[in-house]
Amino acid sequence: MPKIFSVNGSTTGRSGTDAFRRRKIGFYLGILAFRAEYDRFQIEEVDRVQMLSVSVLFQF
Repeated sequence: MPKIFSVNGSTTGRSGTDAFRRRKIGFYLGILAFRAEYDRFQIEEVDRVQMLSVSVLFQF
């Protein structure tokens, strides 16, 4: 059964079968870790959805 949700008054159905791509890279430098992730979602109702995140972790 598709899930129905509403955003700003627009209602749409979702089957959970939309594709997405994820690329990530990370490395350690001493006690610091650096990570970058890029996600791109293919959603039928929207032209393009992308997300870029960059993280720095301090490990002790």
